[in-house]
Parts: sequence; structure tokens; C-alpha cells
Amino acid sequence: FFEKWCVMALRLPLALGSNICLRINSFRLLPGSITFQKYSEGLHTSCSYFDWIRRNTPRKPTRHKIDRIYAPLEEEKIDIIPDAQANIPLSPADQNLYNDICEKVSACVKSNDSRLFAVVHVAGKQFKVTSEDLISLKTPLLGTQPGDVIRLEKVLLVGGSQFSLIGRPLLPRNRVSVYAMVVEKTLEHPHLWYQFHKRRRHRKMRIFQDNVVTLRIKDISLHEI
Repeated sequence: FFEKWCVMALRLPLALGSNICLRINSFRLLPGSITFQKYSEGLHTSCSYFDWIRRNTPRKPTRHKIDRIYAPLEEEKIDIIPDAQANIPLSPADQNLYNDICEKVSACVKSNDSRLFAVVHVAGKQFKVTSEDLISLKTPLLGTQPGDVIRLEKVLLVGGSQFSLIGRPLLPRNRVSVYAMVVEKTLEHPHLWYQFHKRRRHRKMRIFQDNVVTLRIKDISLHEI
């Protein structure tokens, strides 16, 4: 009789729907009697482990993943002194090569024989564009209206059929200019999010739409080097 009474005492909070968490880990009765720990095994009495979707099924254990941190080692670090590196004199051979390349690039820019292209950084993405190209951006681009002309100042690379100028990481704004016109500001196609649990009368549906801006590249100009 005493064993049945102990089992009923342990299962009573579950039958009444109580959220009481029974913690009977080290409590034992007199020698020769039963232990409460024996009957508490297998009973999920804690409300934190109760799955409200699957009811009596306990939740699966979750694993927290720690992000890996990438950092240079001590022997991999390099001391960078921009001023000291900029003032290093070039050898006569390197100086002649530098002057020759600058003259050839300046001649190509003046002749304007080829169509220029550029790599621009807009709204967190990079685009390789040329004149009359269309690009689509997922950004509201506040403060602009369709028909406005804007300047893209983050230019990573510009070039033609005979030369290319690569920025480290960006090219100077006084040498390269890329202009674009706002063609359209709208919303993209709707993304549907739907959640359904059978036999639980649970249905949820959400529709998301991001801002989309369409730009047309009007002009890419490169000044003399």
C-alpha cells in the first residue's frame, strides 16, 4: 500500500496539470523500504522539458555551436608603415618603367578608343558594370526618386581593352567617376512563410517583400593619371 501511495503522490501533479518540478535526488526512506528515485525515473515533471506541440514527447537536446574566431598568429603579423613605404626611392630602372606605363595609360585615356568598365561596390555587393548596364539592389536608397542621377564613389577597378587600374582597395575619387540613374523603386516578388502543425489547429502565414532599386549606369569617366 505504501508503494502505491508513493507512486500516486509522484503522478498527482501531472494529472492535475501542475508545473511543479519534483526534485527527489538524494532523499531515501528507512533501510528496507523503497526509494523515491526508483519511481521518479522516466517521469518528465519539469515544465522546461515539456513540448507543447508534441505534448508528452520531450524536446530534443539542443547543441550550442561556438563560432570559430580567425586571427593571425604572432609570427604572421606584419608591421605596416605607410609613410615609410611611400618614401622609399625607386631604382632608375623601376622609375623608367613606371613613367613608361603612366605615359601609355594616359595615351589610351586620351584616345578613348575602347569602352570603359568598372567594378563598383553598392549596398554590400560588387558589380562589374559598363555604360547602359542595369543593376538591381536590395536597398530602399532613401532620399532618391526615379529619374535622379547619383554618383557611385566606391570604385574598386576601372579599365579598358588595353589597361586596368586596380584600387588598394579603392581608386581615388578625383580620378574615376561613375554615374548612375535611378530607374525604378519597387518591391520584389513576395516570399511566403507558412507554418502548419497537424491535429493542433495551428496555422501561420507571413508574406515578406524587400525593397528593390534598379539603376542604369550612365557614364564611366577616367581622368588623366
